[in-house]
Amino acid sequence: MKRKFNDLRNKILKALNDGELTRMELARKINADYRTVDKHLIWLCGTEQIRKIKRDKKTLYRVI
Repeated sequence: MKRKFNDLRNKILKALNDGELTRMELARKINADYRTVDKHLIWLCGTEQIRKIKRDKKTLYRVI
C-alpha cells in the first residue's frame, strides 16, 4: 500500500526534530526507500522547511 505524500513528509519532519540525519538514516528510521525519501527531502528543502548541511563527506538534513 502506498503512503500519502503528507504522511511521509510529516514522518520526515518528525524524525528530523530529534536531530540531524542523513537520507539513509531517515529512510531506515521511517521505513521507506531512500530514493523516495530523497525526493521528499528535495521538496522540503524547496519549501524551506528543512536545510541541507554538508559536514565532512556527509550531507545532513535538519529542520529550520
